[in-house]
Amino acid sequence: MGNIGPHALAGYGVASRLDTLLIPVVYAVGNALIALIGKARGAGELPKIRPLVLRVTFVVFFLAEALGWMVALFPQSWLVWFLPG
Repeated sequence: MGNIGPHALAGYGVASRLDTLLIPVVYAVGNALIALIGKARGAGELPKIRPLVLRVTFVVFFLAEALGWMVALFPQSWLVWFLPG
């Protein structure tokens, strides 16, 4: 790690923290989607599954993108959560 420099190491740490913030959101929506797919499958509504998956996928994608852009454009608003003192 010593050869990449302190700035690259700090960037990796920031990206790791951002990843830690986004993963629970994506997993929560994914778990809800599993229940919705199971409900549609059990009710015999197979044609509803594909549009449901596509809609939820787009919602999660745009939510993650929006959060990513917000933290990229306004880093000081969330980096203070991880600074000591």
